Amino acid sequence: MEKLKVPSHTQIANIIIDQYLPKLSFTELKVIMAIARKTIGWHKVSDRISCSQLMKMTGLSKNGIKTGIKGLLKLKLINQEVSKYGYVYDINYQEESTNDPEGSDSDPVEGQSMTPQKKKETNKKEKDLQGKQILEYLNDKANRKFKIVHTYTINALKTYSIENLKKIVDIKVKEWSNDNKMKKCLRQETLFRASHLDTYLTEAEEDESGSDIFNW
Repeated sequence: MEKLKVPSHTQIANIIIDQYLPKLSFTELKVIMAIARKTIGWHKVSDRISCSQLMKMTGLSKNGIKTGIKGLLKLKLINQEVSKYGYVYDINYQEESTNDPEGSDSDPVEGQSMTPQKKKETNKKEKDLQGKQILEYLNDKANRKFKIVHTYTINALKTYSIENLKKIVDIKVKEWSNDNKMKKCLRQETLFRASHLDTYLTEAEEDESGSDIFNW
């Protein structure tokens, strides 16, 4: 286990600790910490998070993850949206203090004043930055010199995390880098094409853990 490092950290809203901590179950606390790490911890508004990822991060069973998410949704501490490739989560910073289980006044949750338009603009800036990071990662791993972030990469980041795309790069570099024909496919148009993403990511996670992503 790695030692604690400064300044690496993930921000947690004070209201979660000050008012909800006594009310949260052990599973709910683990799940919301994992979701915070995958979103705020990576400077993202939301992220597609699979059941297997949450299980690995929390040490909980599949049923434990389901129970934790159900409880957090009931408390309105998280949002859950269905995407083409799974569930997308974010911490519910839009909720006002009326969700306080004690019904008392509380300090505003950090970020709750963000308007939908501001949230959209912030998300776009994040995706643009992540697109550049993925391009640099691909160039480094595949020994390429691409200069422009492809539309496929930006679109992929709307559903998949930067961590997911890096996994796809890693598995395909591993498979194709020594194949003169296939190494030409180590490019954004192939790796991040929508019809390829789920298959490639599943291959990457199977290679990493030896098990499929849960569909739940």
